[in-house]
Amino acid sequence: MPHRRRRGRRRRRRRRDDPPRRGHQRGGRRPRRRGRRPVTAANETAPATSDAVSPPAGAGPTWPGAGASGRWIVGDAIDGIRRLAAEGVTVDLVLTSPPFLGLRSYIPGSDPREIGRETSPAEFVTRILDVVAAAADILAPTGTIAVELGDTYSGSGGAGGDYDTDGLFAGRPHWKQRRGDDPDAWPLPKSLAMVPELVRVALAYGVHPLTGEPSPAGRWRVRNVVRWVRPNPVPRALGDKFKPATSDMLIATRAADRWWDDIPVRDPATGTAMTDAMIVAPEGHRDHPAAWPPKLIAPIVVAACPRHVCRICGTPSRRIVERVRRDRRTGEPVTVDMNSRCGDPTGRYSTGFDVEVERRTVGWSTCEHSDDLADPDVWRPGIVLDPFAGSGTTVAVAVGNARAGVGIDLDPRNEAHAADRLGMFLVDTVRLDP
Repeated sequence: MPHRRRRGRRRRRRRRDDPPRRGHQRGGRRPRRRGRRPVTAANETAPATSDAVSPPAGAGPTWPGAGASGRWIVGDAIDGIRRLAAEGVTVDLVLTSPPFLGLRSYIPGSDPREIGRETSPAEFVTRILDVVAAAADILAPTGTIAVELGDTYSGSGGAGGDYDTDGLFAGRPHWKQRRGDDPDAWPLPKSLAMVPELVRVALAYGVHPLTGEPSPAGRWRVRNVVRWVRPNPVPRALGDKFKPATSDMLIATRAADRWWDDIPVRDPATGTAMTDAMIVAPEGHRDHPAAWPPKLIAPIVVAACPRHVCRICGTPSRRIVERVRRDRRTGEPVTVDMNSRCGDPTGRYSTGFDVEVERRTVGWSTCEHSDDLADPDVWRPGIVLDPFAGSGTTVAVAVGNARAGVGIDLDPRNEAHAADRLGMFLVDTVRLDP
């Protein structure tokens, strides 16, 4: 088949000495088209310091330094918190997962300080409230607590029949619930003890729901109950119930205007906020049987712990967001009275579907002591505390997100695990006397 000649005028190849085209500059990039600006993670990055984790500046009275770092305390949770209070440390987020009631023991032997060995749900709730009360003493006024709590079954060692012949723990030594003398201290056999609900009620109303006494932690604002949904839960003996695959994470604060910035964890394409159901597969850790996955807690660290806090006055730096309404059809900024019943000049009625809201970060707030967020003498990274740190996942996630972290754990074996995970960023270890 003969070659067909291309019709039309042939475009001449541009030369270096040709004048630039309209709207272009030689050696530059094509100007951005006018229209909607996508909300991406790059648009929401804090402008102060580099995202790379800088080497730790050392522990002690000036801890934390300019960069992210971690500390480790071997001892009881309340004793470790009191040690931090004596040093004058203020934390911005308490993120933890205490041992569940009657499920398993993490420490060899019998240590009365280990939480989870209580004889009744009422006693367990009291222990949790005592830890929250101690943590509240060193929590910043704008701080947040996030506590993951799992439930337990009455009359089955807490495992819901897993020690039966076909259960997950069949053949293992039976972890038997330590019951007191009161037969009404537990619900009926095979019933959930409703431990997460009891703790939430105690914090919301300031009263222990089982004893009627005032809560030592006082009253809190329960902002969320996040459900951790496990898509691949471990096999368990079911009997006459569905397979358990969730646990609750309580998120509460005492402040009416706490520090909160969920823009970095929103959907990068649409800007949609995260929901209170997190579908995350358990990852575990080779040295800890119940380590939670970093993907579960990283959004909470980023959204609830500030990047920069003033060392002098304790003011956290907040994101300054500009909201711009744009027409979905043209991308142009518009001013729309959503309560008006009159049509626009084109004859169409403006509705919520015609207008979209763009959130744009225009800066970060400071305080009277310094406007430079990179000044290490004035601004420190936010601090995350985990009083039941286990193998150190929370501290590692905090350091990885340019925050400082403190881990407290009763098991001395976890000190080596934390040192292995944090490496050079573990700047201090304290062993409290039992």
